[in-house]
Amino acid sequence: MRVSEVIPGLILILYDTGCTVFISSLADHFCVEITCDAAINGIGERSVKIAGPIAISFLDDKAQNYVTYESPRGFYMEDLNFGIFPSGQAEKIGWEFHVRELNPYFIADGHHVPLIKDHQNGLTWMAERRFAPPTVAAKQRFIRSFAQDGSARIFPDRIGVPEICPKYPDTKENIDRYLNSARISSFGQYHCAARPPVVRGGSRQVAIQDVMVGTRSQRAKKTETQSDEQRDKRAKSGVEVHDQPESDANGNGKNGNERQESTEQNAQDSEDQEVGNRNLPLVTENVLRDLDMEIAKA
Repeated sequence: MRVSEVIPGLILILYDTGCTVFISSLADHFCVEITCDAAINGIGERSVKIAGPIAISFLDDKAQNYVTYESPRGFYMEDLNFGIFPSGQAEKIGWEFHVRELNPYFIADGHHVPLIKDHQNGLTWMAERRFAPPTVAAKQRFIRSFAQDGSARIFPDRIGVPEICPKYPDTKENIDRYLNSARISSFGQYHCAARPPVVRGGSRQVAIQDVMVGTRSQRAKKTETQSDEQRDKRAKSGVEVHDQPESDANGNGKNGNERQESTEQNAQDSEDQEVGNRNLPLVTENVLRDLDMEIAKA
């Protein structure tokens, strides 16, 4: 499926940390075409013959401001099914990306912009406003700049008319709501799947579909809790603990034996916990069995 509008005026572009140039199969991204011969690696070795200046705009989370990314050269790859946004290049001009499972976003020019998480395959998308006023203005500027350049072809019909700013931000919830209303569960490479339960690290074991996730901190936290309870009981009873009976160098004596037994017990508990952790399957978020961190890995 070719790149097209998931919602009228809105296109989903793949967020990619490894890509160094903007790539798209949507001809309207290129109001100016320049012949080139470039090799694109990473999505198969492909030769690209068309490049051109590009402008991509996004709407902030208040639906009040646009932020625009411009590059003197993007690449037209006709057989690609989606656009690819080079996050590394945007970071060089000060954009900050906060990619996470819940409510991902990026900051550009002081504005927070939603990112779109596909919970089925783990991919992150960016919601481009195809006819954002800054994009239209940038394309008009490109046309004027290359009007006298014999090596470039210009396409004024790819500029479009500036849109009226939407009333609502382009969040995953709003996009999924629109697709669901049209009885569509996926659009191209994007799936409007609900966010699955996510298990995060903690002090307890949590079961998900018969999968147990253990943490190494369980025994330490339990021992610490017991010690706190004992101190609270002594404080309530008004009993103060002064000098403790000394034990000899070998740990003999009542307290020495208790400490030695306690040390041996803790060592055994730790060993048991390590064995338990090694026997637990590692769960990852991407296929409903993935976690944000490898909390059960030995």
